[in-house]
Amino acid sequence: MEAKRAQLLRHARHNPTMGRLSALLVCAPSAVTHHCGLLERAGLVRRERRGQHVRVLLTTRGRHLLAPLTD
Repeated sequence: MEAKRAQLLRHARHNPTMGRLSALLVCAPSAVTHHCGLLERAGLVRRERRGQHVRVLLTTRGRHLLAPLTD
């Protein structure tokens, strides 16, 4: 389970849609929703509706967490 959330965080750098995350993580949309909810409560991501799509965006806290891994 933690591996999916770590993958989700890495993909969130590119502001994917929930549907795109589901495809990237090879899991059901409900699982992406669950993991995003946990990461949102931890203050690492936020979800933003843009038209028909919901995008996942890293928060400042999430970007700081990933910074050492991407430098």
